[in-house]
Amino acid sequence: MSTTMYAIIGLIMMLSLTGLCISGKVTPMVAMISIPLIVCVICRFAPADISSWIASGLQGQVNNVTMFTFAIIFFGIMSDVGVFDKMVSKLIKLCGNNVVLVTVITVVVAIIGHADGSGATTYMIAIPPLLAIYKKLNMRPELLMTLVALTIGIMNVVPWGGPCGRLAAGFGLEAMDIWLYGLPLMFFGLACTFVYAVILGRKEIKRGAGLISTAEEEDVVLDPEKEALKRPNLFWFNCLLIVLVFVCLFTGILPITASFMLGSVLGLLVNYPDPKMQGERLKSYAPSCLAMTSILLAAGVYTGILNNSPIKAALVEKMTALIPTSATAHLNTILLFALAPMIFLGFDLNAMCYTIGPIIAEMVAVHGIPALVVASTINTAWEPVNMFGATGAAMYIGLGLAGVEYKDHVRFGVKWGFLTAFLSGIFALLIGLYPL
Repeated sequence: MSTTMYAIIGLIMMLSLTGLCISGKVTPMVAMISIPLIVCVICRFAPADISSWIASGLQGQVNNVTMFTFAIIFFGIMSDVGVFDKMVSKLIKLCGNNVVLVTVITVVVAIIGHADGSGATTYMIAIPPLLAIYKKLNMRPELLMTLVALTIGIMNVVPWGGPCGRLAAGFGLEAMDIWLYGLPLMFFGLACTFVYAVILGRKEIKRGAGLISTAEEEDVVLDPEKEALKRPNLFWFNCLLIVLVFVCLFTGILPITASFMLGSVLGLLVNYPDPKMQGERLKSYAPSCLAMTSILLAAGVYTGILNNSPIKAALVEKMTALIPTSATAHLNTILLFALAPMIFLGFDLNAMCYTIGPIIAEMVAVHGIPALVVASTINTAWEPVNMFGATGAAMYIGLGLAGVEYKDHVRFGVKWGFLTAFLSGIFALLIGLYPL
């Protein structure tokens, strides 16, 4: 089969995956396994080669699958025992009637809530308790949603968050490496969000916020089952355990997978010493683990076949021939500023992680730009607008809890998301994180 034919088949393969993911006709896992296998049959690849390619792809996912599994377990335990709830309640008590302090604490609460990498969890931790304060001080719930959404997006670059894991799978890299490379942008984005919190807090004061509302406060209904899982007497132990795990992560004393394994084991043994209770907690985390690991393993099948068969080389060759060499040198910069509006308008992130992104990495490699730079660009460039796009399922949980309409959420907050994405791109170029 000719190089041109392989390139055409590869393009159809990528477009099919993108189309199926966007349409929602099948889950990404089904698409990423079935499409490359169908292509293998069409191209008449030898069964032995197909098996070898799939094995190679799956082997590259072992570390990511292990890391995600135990990260979900560890943060699930810490959430169940009430560590994050207690931190949030203490921070809220500090607010008093200071409007600007309330907006700043909102960002801090969202950062704490997003420690497990789950947007839905963050909204459930942050919105209900803070909404009561916002109502009390006559502050708009749209402001609460904006600050939480911005913080979730910027924090969502963590290696145990979904996008970073998908990129690691698609590019054949370690999720931790992708995160650490783009870490300056995460801190810059959070700094921007704190500045916005102060600016917007002062604007709220000008429109009359800060005067105590006479509206009755809603009673908080506690879930007896969730309360039974909490371990307030072990709060400081669990805080130290979180610190221990993060020290291991950043210092490299232990690999990231081993760090979360250690944290999970200690968390279970101390908080839930009864073996039956340990089993129940592990079962409760199984749906989240299965959802993520199944996608990562399916991605291993897709990338294994794409990267090892003649298809990827043919695609790169033909696309490079179509685009002038001078232009390919700036593809990553174009991606840096174009990705936020693309994702906001509904472009599929899975396609960027598994198909388009790796192809761009191959094209810019001739200019000395490593794949890690491209993966980091994709991981950071779009996140500030992550929780403003219409396709974000977790966002609707927050909107429901806050009682905010989607149109009002976008009108109030998306401009701050795009501003952060633009400023972060400029900052990345100025410090030389990404090449111009």
